[in-house]
Amino acid sequence: MNPDFILIPYQVVSDDRLHGLDRVVYGVVYWFSQMSSSRCYASNGKIAEVCGAGAKPKSVGDALGRLEEFGYVKRVMLNDKVREEIVPLITYRTSNNVPSTDGRGSVYRRKEVPSVDGTIKNSNKEKNTDKTSAGASGAEVSEIIKLFEPVNAEAPKWYRVPPQRKAVSDLIETYGIDQVRKVVQALPGLIVQPYCPKVTSPYELRRDYAKLMAWGAQQQGKQRETFRPIISSSKQQ
Repeated sequence: MNPDFILIPYQVVSDDRLHGLDRVVYGVVYWFSQMSSSRCYASNGKIAEVCGAGAKPKSVGDALGRLEEFGYVKRVMLNDKVREEIVPLITYRTSNNVPSTDGRGSVYRRKEVPSVDGTIKNSNKEKNTDKTSAGASGAEVSEIIKLFEPVNAEAPKWYRVPPQRKAVSDLIETYGIDQVRKVVQALPGLIVQPYCPKVTSPYELRRDYAKLMAWGAQQQGKQRETFRPIISSSKQQ
């Protein structure tokens, strides 16, 4: 089965760093991600077949490499050679203020994606803040999930687990991306210390965030100095 049409975001269409096939590959990956499994498990060969026009598995692999390099997809690997899925990172939200274009009362709207230098740009204007009223972008959520890998080997499976992604989004909206990043990066050295809440997933961090901050505030001497930057930053939020 092939799609009647594919959706390619304008950000991808207008990015002159990409090749023509890269844009089609993104549309096909997104199409697979909207099917019943809500994930793109397709092989390079299958993606090439859907792309048509003589696309080859190797050229699809090259296209995915560029799409990942520029922040449009995330390839989740089971090991060094086996890929589990491809996650499209340009996400959409619905709006109640714009007439429906699909008959279901929703309109696609681009959210934030990373630029080539790693900064986050909005489709309408650049934002200079750690918090966003529109919620966390897909790229931000994926970044935080990846930071959990040192404390939980299951982290690569969370890119498409709604409760974990929602927990990350809630944390970013509440505390800001910089603060959440600092806390997660500090977890490997914190959770091995006595009486520290054993936080190893986004869901646990959202649930136990206050406990983790309280534990840090109670530490004395070297432990307190280690945690002080996180506590101080948290109080400023």
